Amino acid sequence: DRSFIAGLPDDVASSGIVRSILSMGSHLGLHVVAEGVETSEQSLFLITHGCPSQQGWLHGKPMSIELLFEFMTILQHRQAWL
Repeated sequence: DRSFIAGLPDDVASSGIVRSILSMGSHLGLHVVAEGVETSEQSLFLITHGCPSQQGWLHGKPMSIELLFEFMTILQHRQAWL
């Protein structure tokens, strides 16, 4: 939940809750996706604690389905040139 992510990495309560959720998810065999990641510090905390799957303003702003398809097409063309 975004409200837990907002306090990372400095808020002790938020970091404890997030670590517990990630641990629970891991023990249950679930794929956890962090929502509301806005800073590189939050992202690094999550990666360090086993959560590389993230979404939020750090990674990209919300977009319509049309813009998503356009974005994906551009990415595919860029990768073809590599």
